[in-house]
Amino acid sequence: MKKIAQLFLTSAILCGGAALTVAQDAPPPHMPPGGFGGGRQMQMQMPSFAELDKNKDQKLSKSEMPEMMANFFDRLDENKDGFVDETEWNNAMNRFRGGAGGGPRFGEALMKFLDANADQSVSVEEFANLESLFDNLDQDKSGDLSLEELNRFFQAVNQHNNPQAQHGNPPGGGQRFQPMQFADLDKNKDGKLARNEFPEPMAQAFDRFDENKDGFVDEAEWKKFMQRPRLGEALAKFLDTDHDAKISRAEFAQIKSLFARLDKDKNGALVSEELNQFNQAATEVANEVANQATGGVDVNQLFANLDKNKDGKITPDELTSEKSFHALDLNKDGEITKEEATAALKKQAELKAKMQSKSPQQ
Repeated sequence: MKKIAQLFLTSAILCGGAALTVAQDAPPPHMPPGGFGGGRQMQMQMPSFAELDKNKDQKLSKSEMPEMMANFFDRLDENKDGFVDETEWNNAMNRFRGGAGGGPRFGEALMKFLDANADQSVSVEEFANLESLFDNLDQDKSGDLSLEELNRFFQAVNQHNNPQAQHGNPPGGGQRFQPMQFADLDKNKDGKLARNEFPEPMAQAFDRFDENKDGFVDEAEWKKFMQRPRLGEALAKFLDTDHDAKISRAEFAQIKSLFARLDKDKNGALVSEELNQFNQAATEVANEVANQATGGVDVNQLFANLDKNKDGKITPDELTSEKSFHALDLNKDGEITKEEATAALKKQAELKAKMQSKSPQQ
């Protein structure tokens, strides 16, 4: 199987970056390959605010917080009033998921925001109202969105849904909630997490963390799984058409194009289940944009197939085609990094496009 992947890579290089399909460990053809930045999608069922608010006073005291999050209470309590209200909780959950924007509660939030006529579905016209988030996201009123501002996407949705609860940190600043750290969970300090050390809402994902199936999750496995992309990064990838590292109002308007990707049954309306896939849709488009730049080659999938020791580099024993290796090893140090592979494939794709643009005139 490794030889097949190498054969396809060699063909891609010889053809100037033609589309690459790596066979080993690849998802079915109809699924997006890998995910933006090689990250993995993880749906975790965190407790809802209502489930934790036992006395129904619309705020959580420290005693009502789950044990695994009690250590983070002060970070969740943005306005430092000694309680965590629903907006603060939602903001924290968004940031804990890396701004991922996936899963049922985010779908519900989008439905609440976009469903103007309250018919439990979102039309093309209603979906276009996402454009109205631009001003909320543009915290510094520069007329453009930075990556940091884009990463506030679902926080902005929640603030729109709960305008009476907008308070806490000043716009664009303040303290950022930090996800749980490996060291915080490794109670016995043995450098690995047993199943019983895993936070309850994440326990269902233990086997996916435990890549080598030794019954433990070491720090490398933890980091690999947790370092998944934030929604803002995926959005920026396909919205930033002029590649100036900022999103103008006109570029942000392209977010409407996600409607067709989400409308799986092609009935012209989105239900909650389809809105739940917002992050996946943005990631799919981001992957396609990235792959177009590299001549159809998915660099993350390439490394997943060839980088057998998972050290982030491809060596001659992993890519045995001398011609392919030489083409990708830009600095000729005997190793290929993702950055080198991306740069080399982009250069080849640009060269091919240039030659194709000239060919009709010849």
